[in-house]
Amino acid sequence: MDALLVALAWQEVLARISGVNLYWNERALLGISVWIIYSTDHLLDGLISKKSTYLNQAPRHTFVQKHRLFFSATLLIALLGAFSLLHTISFSLSIGGALLALLTCLYLLINTFLLRHEIWPQGKEILISMIFTLGCGLIPLIQSEHKGVLFVSMLLFFVLCSINCTLIARLERGVAIKSLLSHLMPSLSWTLPIALVLLLINNLSSHTTIISAFLGSLIGLSLVPSIAKWCGYEVASLAADGALILGATLSFY
Repeated sequence: MDALLVALAWQEVLARISGVNLYWNERALLGISVWIIYSTDHLLDGLISKKSTYLNQAPRHTFVQKHRLFFSATLLIALLGAFSLLHTISFSLSIGGALLALLTCLYLLINTFLLRHEIWPQGKEILISMIFTLGCGLIPLIQSEHKGVLFVSMLLFFVLCSINCTLIARLERGVAIKSLLSHLMPSLSWTLPIALVLLLINNLSSHTTIISAFLGSLIGLSLVPSIAKWCGYEVASLAADGALILGATLSFY
């Protein structure tokens, strides 16, 4: 549910930036699509983790295994709902959605195959972030006339998604808390200088929506390792998604 809320919140951010008005069916289709993809991915991971020692028994895997019938039923309902909405969207959006759906299916198939053979795909989190970003920005990308500002905004959102996915993946795989601060993980030592620069730009720019959303999300993500240290994996994982929701919400005011 938190991933679904992140998608809807950032779809709104990208739409506002590009001057696109979203309709209820477009919001519903994105929410349903996110539920379908994540439910399918979790069901596949649950099946793999039964037969593989490579995947640890993360709480979400265990939960999905215990409630396979529920998730399978909601997946079927979501698929029926998605097909019922297809006739309400434009032809160009249908084509863009179909291409993105094809890319997503290829990812799920390849990821499942590799994990079944005890191989953790390199760059997996980057690919997930790219698909997620394209999904949230698909409608503005097709309908907007302000492609330059939208492209920069989607690039910033992609950076946030990459940090988010990498944090969650490392938490799930049991990486030491201190290692979460290495490489591309955000820390206050460099997040705060970036925040000051963005605040300056924010005062000089008319594009305050994306700056506020990016800044709020980045600072929130920088706190996730500390949250993991004191509250554990589940709370930290939720906080990583919560940071993106918080950043998007801040930009609405």
